[in-house]
Amino acid sequence: MATEPIYMSENRYSYVGRWKTPVSTEYEAENAGTQFELRVQSLFGEGQRYLQEEEYNLALDKFRDLMGLILRTAHPKMPVDPNSLPYFPFPKHLALIDTFAMKAADILNRNPVIHYEFPGALFSANPVLPADAEGQLKPLLDMGLQIKSFQSSLKDSVNAAVDLADEKNWAGAIAQYNKALEQVPANEVLARASIFHDLAILNEKAGNKDRAMEFSQTSAKLFSEAKTP
Repeated sequence: MATEPIYMSENRYSYVGRWKTPVSTEYEAENAGTQFELRVQSLFGEGQRYLQEEEYNLALDKFRDLMGLILRTAHPKMPVDPNSLPYFPFPKHLALIDTFAMKAADILNRNPVIHYEFPGALFSANPVLPADAEGQLKPLLDMGLQIKSFQSSLKDSVNAAVDLADEKNWAGAIAQYNKALEQVPANEVLARASIFHDLAILNEKAGNKDRAMEFSQTSAKLFSEAKTP
């Protein structure tokens, strides 16, 4: 039997079980964003399944396909045909963490919230459950994105900052993030921690090492206060 490669042993820590496409996706209003998301999830799930079955070459093929697809989100010339990538050594630079963190935020901002198109004749437009039953479901009903009063203007500032960062206009991006920070209430600890984190990255890019360190420490402190890893 083939010896398990080291990279597969490390990847076991991201084991997500036997993921499969939920039935609810059949009712999603189709758009390119949701189709891309499902493809990414499918590749990762297939790779994990092969890993658990010790089909290491098949698992590696799926993960490499996924790596190529993710890199394409950050570079328009990146080929996505797996047949052209069989032995290519993908980059493993630490700087890619910042790149894809910012890209993920950009994708989440630009992608619409999932909209389901259930048949109206079968699904209630308003809650009809008994009050006790609805109360028991409250933790589930409150899950997901919660829009707060400050978030609309915050989103505009962050989007502007992301566009400026794409142009390597670090000073402009920092100004937009400072504007965003002013809009976030002091009790919104996670939002402020995230903004300070991005400010640390942008200041480092701009060569402001001391400010970058200060904002990084502030971000870590706020994340700790929010009890978020």
